[in-house]
Amino acid sequence: GINDYLKYEYLLGIYLSNIRKESITVLLEKKDSYSKNFFLKKGLNNFIYYRSKPIFLKRVIYFIKSYYIISKIKNINEFVKFKYEGIPTGKMIYSHVARFTRTATFDKIEPKFYSTFAIYLHYAQEFKNIINKNKFKYFVQSEPQFIPPSIFMGYALKKKINMLTRMGTNKIITTRIINNVKNFLETRWKYDKKNFDLIKKKYKSKAIKIGAKTINDRFNGLKDVSNQDISQEIIKLKKSKKVNYFEKYDKKYVCKFFNWQLSKPIGIIMANDLTDGLFNHKWEIYRDNYIWLREVLKFASMNSNINWIVKPHPNDIKNDDAQKVKKIFEKNIHPNHIKFFPENWGKANLHKVSNIIYTNFGSAAYEYAAMGVPAVISSECNIYGLNIAYETKNPAQLKKIIMRSHKIKRLDKRTIDNAKIFVFLEEVFTKVKIDTATNDNLKEEDVNSSNYWKRYFENYKNTKVYKNKSLEKDEFYRTLKYQVDKKLKHSINLKFI
Repeated sequence: GINDYLKYEYLLGIYLSNIRKESITVLLEKKDSYSKNFFLKKGLNNFIYYRSKPIFLKRVIYFIKSYYIISKIKNINEFVKFKYEGIPTGKMIYSHVARFTRTATFDKIEPKFYSTFAIYLHYAQEFKNIINKNKFKYFVQSEPQFIPPSIFMGYALKKKINMLTRMGTNKIITTRIINNVKNFLETRWKYDKKNFDLIKKKYKSKAIKIGAKTINDRFNGLKDVSNQDISQEIIKLKKSKKVNYFEKYDKKYVCKFFNWQLSKPIGIIMANDLTDGLFNHKWEIYRDNYIWLREVLKFASMNSNINWIVKPHPNDIKNDDAQKVKKIFEKNIHPNHIKFFPENWGKANLHKVSNIIYTNFGSAAYEYAAMGVPAVISSECNIYGLNIAYETKNPAQLKKIIMRSHKIKRLDKRTIDNAKIFVFLEEVFTKVKIDTATNDNLKEEDVNSSNYWKRYFENYKNTKVYKNKSLEKDEFYRTLKYQVDKKLKHSINLKFI
């Protein structure tokens, strides 16, 4: 996995073992000497290993089994719904192959699915054996998406072992506990509605104020307050951010630029990442983000009472040319009322020129709603059910709302406030500082570099844990203990309890 995940997994493991008074076992791939070194240097040495490849005979057996099972599946839609031993295997394979071959969509069952399922069967066997031999109560895992970690997660959740997972970066994080395979696909950012209601009741005006400021900062790029996990894409994105974006546009400028009538409203179609994290929700209308984009464009081209701008996802920088939203867009001829967002334009003023935005499940839905712009979603994303966005549950509903997009009014105060409250819930209410984490991004070479360990100890000396020689005063420890004791879905900042 990404090296930086290790530092959090280690810290969560230490805190959890102190809370539960249980020892720590580290599950490692046999050849992963890098992670092994990291944990040894931190003083953990109880390892369980799994193999990443079966012996030759087993490989043949798994391949035959894979072929036998998949060949009974009629088409790609059925494949996506396919479950093996109660785990959403079809989605896991589709998403994994999309990510690692950078393919945005599949129309048929691909040869790569057979080989991926064969290796999946190997991991399933490895992990089932490990889980059955040990009496794990919790497992800590920050990467729930790809194979093999997702397979371990599936079988552990089937056994009702609690999963502790982290979201957020550097020193400000949220932890989530999942304990049921039914929630395998639910987005980790789907908060308990009770928390949302509690904020509305007790902290409403504070939440609205803080939420509004956070969103303003986000649009104006003052600081990166996104709830993203660290990923190589985000790191690349930060490096590529040196671009000076053009921000001085208003509606008049945009209409002149695209040769549009000033009197018509403007809708924004926000493409989601086309190859990463395709199934992070219990359901979505379309099979993948590419099909969502294709269908939304098809409907949008039928409504010329409104002009449309297509905006790619920031992560699009990592996709190869053929899979970039821009290339996909350019492959087709679009009517004059649909244009592509220029790559050198920034987003600071985009909410000022938009009358409505569409996203499958992106954070843009509540960011724009907080600015008064109606948003439309097409999946059970984190704001689903909170009266923030227009929710569509099938293609007919989506088409219907696109066809009347030009008539939809700005949001009322109540809906705008809901969006701001959600931002507060995500960025403040459930977030807590983890002092013992270093504020850097762990790289491959760091584990053996004295500089990293020097930084690590300097950071540690400034923490309450070190100063008090105890965990009891540490804010993160107390928060996690409260969450574990009360069996809460997400951590809650203790200031609000």
